[in-house]
Amino acid sequence: MAANGYLVNTLTGVDICVGTQMPKPLPPYTPEQIDMISAWICQGAPP
Repeated sequence: MAANGYLVNTLTGVDICVGTQMPKPLPPYTPEQIDMISAWICQGAPP
């Protein structure tokens, strides 16, 4: 599931095993942007 994936975790700053929250040095993504990225992943991440 995308919500538990490494990419989404690094965007939200949750359960990061290695590294830090992304994006650096920009402000964090909004919840709406993270939902959009999660939906894109669930659709198979089409180009």
